[in-house]
Amino acid sequence: MKRQIWTGFERKYHYNAQHLLSLIVDSEKGALHYRYDELGQLERVKT
Repeated sequence: MKRQIWTGFERKYHYNAQHLLSLIVDSEKGALHYRYDELGQLERVKT
């Protein structure tokens, strides 16, 4: 996980076992979930 903090704002980045971005949690915008196919190609981004 990587984390960025600004005054009054925070964003966390989570990665899966293949080191691909799987989730962003943003203190203002909420969460974005990333899904990949078996080849590691991005299939879907879900809020």
